[in-house]
Amino acid sequence: MRTIKKSLFPIIALCVLAVLLVTACKDEDDPAPPASTTFTVTFDKNEGTTDADPTTKTVTAPATTVDALPTPPARTDYLFDGWNTQANGEGEAFTADNVVTASITVYAQWTADERIALTVETENEAVDAAKADTTADVEFTFTGTAPTGLTKDDFVVTSSVEGITATIANDEAVVVGENKVTVTISFAANPSEQVLYTVAINPASTLIKGDAEVVVTHNNT
Repeated sequence: MRTIKKSLFPIIALCVLAVLLVTACKDEDDPAPPASTTFTVTFDKNEGTTDADPTTKTVTAPATTVDALPTPPARTDYLFDGWNTQANGEGEAFTADNVVTASITVYAQWTADERIALTVETENEAVDAAKADTTADVEFTFTGTAPTGLTKDDFVVTSSVEGITATIANDEAVVVGENKVTVTISFAANPSEQVLYTVAINPASTLIKGDAEVVVTHNNT
């Protein structure tokens, strides 16, 4: 068996040392990837009547933003007006596009609900339309200041029969009187079956509010 000459030991030692140094430098240049980072965004209702849904959202790397904002909270007599990094609204607005770099609490912002409430008198909750009719008038009532600037988009019309619809033809079909709002809906005559059209206030309206509705019965006989 051959033996290694003592004169080769220093060379071998230097080679081993070189390999160790290269490995150490490589480990220093290419550190192990960090553990996944997760931040939490907490949505504070800030005097709201109900909570946001959900009340928290997490952002886990490589994501940098929340995927979507939660369903906003509600507050009696107020309208939700977005999120802010400070409760008093003097911070920065927070949206789904904000880059999240730390866990944070954002606060609901509110504006006073100055929309005018519309109601319906009992005797006007239902309207009958004959088979040959193509329009029907429904009436909502209000007290105090008359709502101005109403359009057809401040109301919604739904139908009890799929494929048979009614519309509010144009803005002129919404007329504001002394203490009532008259809305004219249009539909096709001679339905093959009885159709119920429900006229209600659009929840997205910035001018009027209320859960009042009027049902128009379009008869087929």
